[in-house]
Amino acid sequence: MADSEASARKRSPMMIVAAIGTILTVVSAAIGLLFLLVPAIKPEPPSPTRSAKLSAGDFAPNLSMRQMLDRTHQSTAGLTRHELAARVVFLRYHFETVGYKGQSLPVESALIRGNGDQVEEETPFSVEPEANQDSGTWFTWAPLPRDRARYRLVVRIYEPKLVVPIYELQSHAFRGGR
Repeated sequence: MADSEASARKRSPMMIVAAIGTILTVVSAAIGLLFLLVPAIKPEPPSPTRSAKLSAGDFAPNLSMRQMLDRTHQSTAGLTRHELAARVVFLRYHFETVGYKGQSLPVESALIRGNGDQVEEETPFSVEPEANQDSGTWFTWAPLPRDRARYRLVVRIYEPKLVVPIYELQSHAFRGGR
């Protein structure tokens, strides 16, 4: 009977809880010591502020497709002379983000007629900041309309779920080509 009483004591709920508590304490202390010795691996706290900003760079309201591809270091392979001669409007822009580390921020662009009608829209792509404060440069383009109406190229950066725009950038007004 002495053996069965000793076995029961070893498996008592209080002993199991005490063992788990000891293990958790040792693991927590080890992680704390690791963060103290190598502070670079400690996760950054969430940023108290969040923002995103877009600013215009190179703007060209009338380029050939070939010129646009050259400016963006893209291949012309597979495109016909007619496609390479097509006229486009081009905007290079800079983005800055604060507080969105690791989150996917959709960016969309649209060609807007002077009266506010949307003519062309680019499928959104996403920017994923690698730090709480991050920045980069990208570009957008759209086919240049053939009429002489006034247009703007608009770029918007959105909250992660593509619902609320954080910031909007509009190009200078320009006329379509003939």
